[in-house]
Amino acid sequence: MKRSFVDKVAFALPSLGSLIPAVLIFRNAQTNLKFEWWEAGVTAVVMEGLGFSSIATALDIFEQLQAEGKRWSGQLGVAVGGVVLYLAVGLLINALLDTGDWLRRVTLGLLTLLPIIGGLSVVLRNQLQKRQAALVQEDVDARASEAEERDYQRKLQQDEIAFQNKLKEQAIHLEHDLKVQKLQQKVSASSPKVANDPVQVAAAHNQPPETFGKWRSWAELPDEQRLRVAETARQARATNEKTYKKVTAKWVMDNFDVKERSAYEWIKYAERDYSDLIGGVQ
Repeated sequence: MKRSFVDKVAFALPSLGSLIPAVLIFRNAQTNLKFEWWEAGVTAVVMEGLGFSSIATALDIFEQLQAEGKRWSGQLGVAVGGVVLYLAVGLLINALLDTGDWLRRVTLGLLTLLPIIGGLSVVLRNQLQKRQAALVQEDVDARASEAEERDYQRKLQQDEIAFQNKLKEQAIHLEHDLKVQKLQQKVSASSPKVANDPVQVAAAHNQPPETFGKWRSWAELPDEQRLRVAETARQARATNEKTYKKVTAKWVMDNFDVKERSAYEWIKYAERDYSDLIGGVQ
């Protein structure tokens, strides 16, 4: 998350609030407590560091308790005790041990409290940034979850469409198989038994059948008669693979009174339309 110039200044300046009481502690530790300069410096740095850390820890614990729906805990009591101790030591060194009048001491005491304001500002802004980052992350997670849900729903729809298409395809195949089976049953009784010898086939058709000369092309031929042609080709092929077209063509010419070229074309069309019955186009 990008931070503006105002945010940077608002974060940096409160952090400098500890410098004022640190300078006061450094001076008064030398003047009133007779510390060496380096001892006074260590005292000032450690005190302000512990004070800032105590304030930040107390606020973090308080925020966690609020999130858990609690008001108090032993950890918060310890953190608050650390803050109180820091203030007591700071006021003692900077105000109570000072030899000036009461107004000077009050002023020094108030200056000693400045780290409280600065620490609260820094910690609160830090917590605010954490909350903002958490909200942004929640929004990102929500968008990702919505995208995953849309993808899941889209996949379900695609699977459902594929399943329905498969059912339709199976229904079409089943309907076609049933239709072929019914037509095959209708013409099975009247379909001729093709012999191995083409001469025997011709002898079985001395009298012109009812279909003789009735249809002149495959397009005019009813489905029932087309299936008869296909069934005859199947039987002839089962008898002799090499001569079945010739036998079937002779049967077609004898039954439908078409020319030899047309008979072979009918066989080709039968192989195309009833490949599952005859066994494929050769």
